[in-house]
Amino acid sequence: MIKKLIFLLLFCSLQAANFRGIHELYQDVMVNNHFMRKGVRECHKRYEILRDVFDLYDRPFTILDIGAAQGYFCFRAAHDYDATCVMIENGYSPGDRSGDLLVELCEENDQLGRLVVLKTTINTEKLRRLGECEHFDVVLALDILPHLRGDFKENVQAILSLGDNVLIETSTDIEYHMGDYVGSLGGELLGVASRHSSVEGLGEIYWFEQNRTNLKKRHWYAKASNRYTIESDFFEKFLIKDDVFDIDKLFEWIPGINLMTFKALNGAYPNLDFLNKKLLELKWDEVNDPMPWEIIIGGDRVALIRDKEHPPVWSHRDAKRFCYRILKADSRRLDKLMQSMRKYVRPY
Repeated sequence: MIKKLIFLLLFCSLQAANFRGIHELYQDVMVNNHFMRKGVRECHKRYEILRDVFDLYDRPFTILDIGAAQGYFCFRAAHDYDATCVMIENGYSPGDRSGDLLVELCEENDQLGRLVVLKTTINTEKLRRLGECEHFDVVLALDILPHLRGDFKENVQAILSLGDNVLIETSTDIEYHMGDYVGSLGGELLGVASRHSSVEGLGEIYWFEQNRTNLKKRHWYAKASNRYTIESDFFEKFLIKDDVFDIDKLFEWIPGINLMTFKALNGAYPNLDFLNKKLLELKWDEVNDPMPWEIIIGGDRVALIRDKEHPPVWSHRDAKRFCYRILKADSRRLDKLMQSMRKYVRPY
């Protein structure tokens, strides 16, 4: 009875405050796996289609949701699976509070720890750069193509570069050419679902299963490099680093995204106070000279890629101080910090 009362009060507060400034409540609102409010989109059936891919994983995996709206698919996946969810959302028009609402919903979903929000308006260039320095196990691009800036074919190719299992939804009632193009690329039609914008329209969800094996860059601001290889299947995932000494180093993959990506794409959740506390808890002495791009953010988990086999180029004190400065910096300040850091950067 008490639980029901709490959720009723939460529902009322969400209705009264959070949904202001939202043009359309696109998805069902979920809080700690409890249904709170209906959106215009058919969410449950789509989620059941996506589970055909989620169910294949027998290990922790990372989901990227491009245009996450109210976070329905990630909130459910984070509850049902060992999944870390990275959500991109910032609305599509001036005054749209979709990104702010998603952050608030993450805070309400306090039983789900592995949530990350990047509050940025995505475009072709950002998708490309993201694919150069990050690798996701599952990528969700559900009915997002008409909203993305830039050439839609270039956007599709950039989305396909982001990970191993890419799920792209197109529609039969609008932008037919986009659906025709995606359908011609060889993906499997995983399922169809009804659309809110048309009685006869359908959303077609294509699954592209691929094996992306390398990272072009070690982080968002780095120059191109071919020293990082990924070995990944549904049971295990590793990062292989080939340093200047021609020694292959194997690291178990840490779910989440790089601190530099989080900052470059306006990471909004977890908040800075929480991340500051997590940085204090890291075991800095287990790494010779940790770099900011060796910090991985996975929601309530923040971890270091641990490598003690190379000579240090700076002290732990300097490393921690620089990481804190990067965490607090805005985009302009971040560019200057990265330039000043070049003298410390090791070539491996």
